[in-house]
Amino acid sequence: MRAESWRDPDPEWLPPSVLPPAALVVVSRSLQMSELRRLVPWLSLAERVGLVFDERQEPTLAVDAELQEVARLEREELAASLGNIVWVSGTRRSVHTAIEEAVAAVGRAAPPARVVPTESRRAATPGPWIHVNLGAWKTEHDLPWILRRLRGAITLGDSITLLERARGLAIDLETGDPSAAHPELASEAIDVVALPGGRSWVSLEPRKPRQHRPATVCIRGIEGSEPTPVWGQPMGCSPDGRIVWGGLRCVVQWSVLAGGRVRPWTTGRIRWPDTHAKKLFGHLDNFGLWVDLAPDASACLSVMEYDTLLTPGLPVRWHRTEELCVARGVTDHPLRALFFQYTGLYDVPEEECVGAGEEVRGRRATMSLGPNADRRYVVGFDANTWRVLGERRERIGIAGGGYAIFDSQHRVTGWGPERMWAGWDRWVLLETFDGVFERLDLISDEREPLVAMDRELQACVAVPGSPNFLLVARDGDSVAIRLV
Repeated sequence: MRAESWRDPDPEWLPPSVLPPAALVVVSRSLQMSELRRLVPWLSLAERVGLVFDERQEPTLAVDAELQEVARLEREELAASLGNIVWVSGTRRSVHTAIEEAVAAVGRAAPPARVVPTESRRAATPGPWIHVNLGAWKTEHDLPWILRRLRGAITLGDSITLLERARGLAIDLETGDPSAAHPELASEAIDVVALPGGRSWVSLEPRKPRQHRPATVCIRGIEGSEPTPVWGQPMGCSPDGRIVWGGLRCVVQWSVLAGGRVRPWTTGRIRWPDTHAKKLFGHLDNFGLWVDLAPDASACLSVMEYDTLLTPGLPVRWHRTEELCVARGVTDHPLRALFFQYTGLYDVPEEECVGAGEEVRGRRATMSLGPNADRRYVVGFDANTWRVLGERRERIGIAGGGYAIFDSQHRVTGWGPERMWAGWDRWVLLETFDGVFERLDLISDEREPLVAMDRELQACVAVPGSPNFLLVARDGDSVAIRLV
């Protein structure tokens, strides 16, 4: 049940959850029926659902018989599509009284199941350089799309595998050899998101020209998977495959994968100025690249082309209020912060960064989430890096300044002079001054030498769910990657 009428300043938060409880009451306005239809696959995971329509801000509904009939038909259609509706009511008076009646009808239930922390797999041995087809690499503007496709195509199983859509192959990144052929993968019209095991993937059916309805996603490789309308192109999933992220620019769409189906759930929260830019200089779209969620869902990094947003885990959390549990969007939180690098895009002076406007954001920050509150996040300073904390804007590092570790109160708790390339959970990939890559364990502070730099790199991405990373280099117009 999501309701703005409960505003406990110090809520008792429940453990993070992406699933609904067995008994659920949803409060909505009649004008939000399209949003409720989008949530049908997720709402169907509950055993009993009650619907309360708040009609207090819809005065025409009280006097217009035709609108009343439309509302009645829409509610009946919604109830029929769900099959687990036990209560439907509309109210023009006290919404609290209507909620109490709905709660009595659906009954009590335990809080929703918590997110089970992701266990990391063992570190794989470094592999060879592999040429993969992730699209043509003709200009620097192609790199963000290549990284988005790369992160979405990585999957964990017996080995670390990449699904290459262009050739319909699953490639073992530890050996460089194809591990399986998927002819149907090569027929996909758009990029896919690999699911754990490398034998199935989330597929998007693109919208036709001038078609203003949501696109449709389904899971290939699993029999009986139902297509689901979604907004935004899928771009990745959690290491265990339970959460699927999507979206194109400025906002991340969250979906839950359950019962062989992608079920749209919610969207990231917006709060200016510490939120993702939408469009720079009127023509540069801020496309989403990937999302990193802490193994226990206590923190989240959403990474886009021009900025990086740190948030306190899931965008919707449950908290207790008297005898009920209420779902609440998490927007105002001390952990929330926006980061970006100043690159002098279009010769905008760095002094304008204090305004945190969209045009000063030259590139996403080099960042990773840490394993706990004392090591909440790590920032690499391969360019001048800025942080936005509410109304506070500050430069936290300059180009060539190594890296810094911050706690959940945004205080520096560690520092190093090496260049940081990427990180996930307790592991960070560093490059030493003599060109050797090291894996730093943030908990034990141990460093493990991996490989020496043997070609010019353009980027590096983490392999979520493992201590490994992928080096990314350009070879002509193609992409070369190496697992380390």
